[in-house]
Amino acid sequence: MLQQNWLAVVNEKAGGKKAAHMWPEIDRKLRDEGINIETQRTQKAGDAITMAREGLQKGYTGIIAVGGDGTLNEAVNGFWHEGRLINPEAVLTYVNLGSGGDFARMVEKAAPEKGGLSRQIDKDDQTRQTNMGDQRKQTDDAAPASFPAPSSSSAATTAERLINGSLQTVDIGLVCFEGDLHKRRYFINAANVGVGAETVRRVNQKETKPGGGGLSYMLSALAALVTFKPQRLRVVVDGTCVIDEELYAAMVCNGRFIGAGMMIAPEAQITDGLFDIVAIHKMPLPKLLTQFPKIYSGSHLNIKGVSFWQGARVEISDSCGDASLGGDVSSEQAPAEEAKSLVEIDGEILGCCPASYRLLPRGMTMWLPVPRRDT
Repeated sequence: MLQQNWLAVVNEKAGGKKAAHMWPEIDRKLRDEGINIETQRTQKAGDAITMAREGLQKGYTGIIAVGGDGTLNEAVNGFWHEGRLINPEAVLTYVNLGSGGDFARMVEKAAPEKGGLSRQIDKDDQTRQTNMGDQRKQTDDAAPASFPAPSSSSAATTAERLINGSLQTVDIGLVCFEGDLHKRRYFINAANVGVGAETVRRVNQKETKPGGGGLSYMLSALAALVTFKPQRLRVVVDGTCVIDEELYAAMVCNGRFIGAGMMIAPEAQITDGLFDIVAIHKMPLPKLLTQFPKIYSGSHLNIKGVSFWQGARVEISDSCGDASLGGDVSSEQAPAEEAKSLVEIDGEILGCCPASYRLLPRGMTMWLPVPRRDT
């Protein structure tokens, strides 16, 4: 890993408390390799934003987001303040211990035929890489976990993959939307409006996810498809209206996966300077349900009734209002009595339409773990 002063922001509730089980052992393995880490634990939503931001302001030069996609999203947002990076030289990395893990899944399943993420690393990035495996120093072990000890081999493998990762400047998305607490949010993986947001709402209402995140998302998605009423959505890509009709969903993707393994945007890259936008049109429910499994392989893009575009700026509005890329969305644009379409961002429901999205090419620097050997 890079010679950073690392702050680990840990969501111990992630993955059904998997993070609480595994992080102490992973932390110990990293410290054994001479990596300087301090750990802070979140207690509620938004804590990872605050901890990452304050950590960077205090001089930490690396943040480790330990948890799931929501924790990673919050850490990303902690890097920014008033529209600027707090420290452009700071590095973000992650330890995926959540139930969804869709950003990590993309990194781990980088398509071999495209050379994976390793071919996307800039020469400038390569000159900054260093492995701290040889820079060992004596440190105290992390406090033992209050849960049954995790597999030493799994913790060691996770630590090894992190240590031997690579530096990468990646694209970041910025969305402006309507919400009680937030008007702007950065995101690293994907955002969507429609049945996908309804699926996430259902999943997040569950205290536990029996059978794991993948099964929970699949069952919630099927339930949502059966009951969801397609919404009239207007999608504008780089200034051109590409669709204005009833849709089941409209997704704006920087990464490839959503919903714990659904390959919604199989061609997406986090360094190409473009969003991949996918729309699922209104179609007969039997067709929708029979075609649903194709979303896991990415072959759904070949279905009549699924549209795909690429662009750097996207606006999505429903029948209640219009989106504008000029700034925060005004709540006066839509009648309060009309239901508005939910906006989901990296696995969290944070507001509603209208929403505008802008891609920030190579917006921040990450240290990406090496792919798993079993992928």
